[in-house]
Amino acid sequence: MAGLFKRTAAAIALALLATALSGCAFLPAIVRPPASLSLAPAGQGVVYLFRGGFNIFSTGMDELAAKLRAANVDAVSLGHSQWRQVAAETRADYAANKTPIVLIGHSWGALAANLVAIELNRTNTPVPLMILYDPTESVRIPPNVRHVINFISNENYANGFRATALPGGNPRIENLPELAYSHINIDNAEPLYGQSIAAITPVINRQKPR
Repeated sequence: MAGLFKRTAAAIALALLATALSGCAFLPAIVRPPASLSLAPAGQGVVYLFRGGFNIFSTGMDELAAKLRAANVDAVSLGHSQWRQVAAETRADYAANKTPIVLIGHSWGALAANLVAIELNRTNTPVPLMILYDPTESVRIPPNVRHVINFISNENYANGFRATALPGGNPRIENLPELAYSHINIDNAEPLYGQSIAAITPVINRQKPR
């Protein structure tokens, strides 16, 4: 009985810690609205990338954001718990400037990207492209999303995780099995970075060289 009590207490403590880490000040905040993320003209477009568990994994999202910036594309990498703030700011920026929105995420960050899209669907704010790196469950894509690329690791492909459309929409959905990668390393896959950047450039206006 004592052993069971200790295991139960430890599980509760771990759950409380996870909850605290996912929403506390440990996570970085967005300190600038989308319109001031760069010197690009209003409406030029922003790519939002979301990291996964506890904001300490999914470092590949930071790397991909850096590659996008090197290609003169506005990109910012954030913690998955910041999806509500991103949804509010992208909605306002699209209403004011018709700014193209691209959402990318790995693991829990992929789920966060889809939550942003679902929230933006409430005001018919379009999302021309969403790129998911191995979400931790199957996701339902809202009607405002036009194109989804869903990279699936060997584990989660075997688990049957896929992206499918919610009623009312007809997005182009690509569920791509990437069986050479695991959930842990798929966000660091250089070939997938290349595919992502190639998909982003036709739908988002690039910055002028600085």
